[in-house]
Amino acid sequence: PEQTLVRSRVKEQTVTMTRDEMQRMIAEAVAAQLRQAQPEQPRVEPLRIEQPNIEANNRPSLTRGRIGGQKRDETLEQLLAQVRDLQDRVEGIKTGGSRGHPFSQHILDADLPQGFRDLNISYDGSTDTSRHMKSFENMSVLHRYNDPLQCRAFLTTLRGSAQDWFHQLPARAIKDFEEFSSSFLNQFASVRPQEKSYLTLMGIQQKEGESLRDYVARYTRACVEVPRASEEIKAVGLTRGLLPGLYRNSLAKRPGRTFDEVLERCAKYMNVEEAE
Repeated sequence: PEQTLVRSRVKEQTVTMTRDEMQRMIAEAVAAQLRQAQPEQPRVEPLRIEQPNIEANNRPSLTRGRIGGQKRDETLEQLLAQVRDLQDRVEGIKTGGSRGHPFSQHILDADLPQGFRDLNISYDGSTDTSRHMKSFENMSVLHRYNDPLQCRAFLTTLRGSAQDWFHQLPARAIKDFEEFSSSFLNQFASVRPQEKSYLTLMGIQQKEGESLRDYVARYTRACVEVPRASEEIKAVGLTRGLLPGLYRNSLAKRPGRTFDEVLERCAKYMNVEEAE
């Protein structure tokens, strides 16, 4: 019986060792499989940063600087122009309804001088535009209007159809007074009287019984309607239209060199005529 017990214990021990070995072997096999399943991590090399050649990069390049600077300036100017245009449109909607005001924003923003008053001239679209423009320019010089103020002051002189025309202009269409005046003259060009020829002056004659003063006054008014007539033509025309008399004989003997000289000599004979 003892031998049987010993053999049984030996057998049990043998089985136990075999089980432990099997567990160890299984554990080793599983570990090996895990190692094969995981990819090998790449070796990380230390990061190497190359220092830039500061001296070379900072070396000035005049050509590259000029070209790059010019391009940047052009691009910036274009962007600023677009921004100003958008601002004008937005402000136009605020100040002039959905259409916007015909004046550009810098004209609307210009300050009026202290004590500014509307001018006592007006234009309604039915008379000569050039005369109205000359009257306004005279006042503009007198009051020393700058360009934006010229635009705003001239607008106050428009009445009737002329004012209606202005408010039908596209938004922001007027940038300066030159553009404003040009558009104005073109719009109402049809009402301007046709410019007379110098032949008109040659056809003016002193009437029987008409005084020299009245004749000269009538002739000089006609000269205004012929702005292209030269001084010589005006002098010849006045002389040709005179009735026979002392003054005409004097001019025939010694013609005036300029129209002003003819008028000056004429004034002396006016006094003589009126003294008789």
